Amino acid sequence: MWNVQYLGDFGSLCSGVFAGIAVIYAIIQILEAKRAAREANALQSHREYLSLCLQHPELSSSLLFAKTNSITSFNDIRETLTRESESYLWLVSILLNNCEQVLESVKDDPAWRKVLREQLRIHLPSLDILWPYWGKGYGEKLNRLWAEVKETGPEKDWIDYVRSNAVNRTATAVAPAI
Repeated sequence: MWNVQYLGDFGSLCSGVFAGIAVIYAIIQILEAKRAAREANALQSHREYLSLCLQHPELSSSLLFAKTNSITSFNDIRETLTRESESYLWLVSILLNNCEQVLESVKDDPAWRKVLREQLRIHLPSLDILWPYWGKGYGEKLNRLWAEVKETGPEKDWIDYVRSNAVNRTATAVAPAI
């Protein structure tokens, strides 16, 4: 009789252990599914941003926008109010929202951080002007990433473009009128 009682208790214990394992497994599966869904959303958001860049390459970087619109400074970008400047500002806004979504969706993934850092860097000349106005609307993760980007400075292509335009303006100003 004692053996039957013992076997019944042992069976109950095993059932409880297996039920606990099943609950833990279900929780892990749910968490993994949520993580995968967040990563899929981040990837989709980034694809949409890249698609916009392909559709409008003249807006895809500060350099291309500047060359297309013959500017060397973004100091007045907020006040310019042309169709082109508005389109550019909206694309930069989409980039920032994309960056925020990715940063919130993907846990400190170094590969994603590198991609986002480079995307922000190609817009650094304009973001340098816009960030004091727009930065407060974004979370801590994006603000930290922006600080990293700002520390790296603008791309060499941008620096060369601004320098070559400064040289061209100086040469034109010094050249004698014919």
